[in-house]
Amino acid sequence: MYMANNYEIFKQNWANSTNQSKVQTDGQQVVGMIYGLTKQQTMKKNQLEKMLYHTFPEILPYMKNSTPLWIYRFLIPQFAGSQKGKVKRAYCH
Repeated sequence: MYMANNYEIFKQNWANSTNQSKVQTDGQQVVGMIYGLTKQQTMKKNQLEKMLYHTFPEILPYMKNSTPLWIYRFLIPQFAGSQKGKVKRAYCH
């Protein structure tokens, strides 16, 4: 009903959305990519928090507002060996 009463507005909006310039289309792609990367970053931070909650719960109070760099430095040496071709494995018996 709304569309029937406001057909001219919908027609104009449709024309504007389908006949976009290259700059507008590229801008929308960039905004979409930034949105996707932000969403991915949030997911990774949530995974890190969940992992730390189970392995190092004493670190969580330091992560209230953001993750300090020293936490990353604390975690990176555990994986740095695999990047140099030296894989360190810990066996739990």
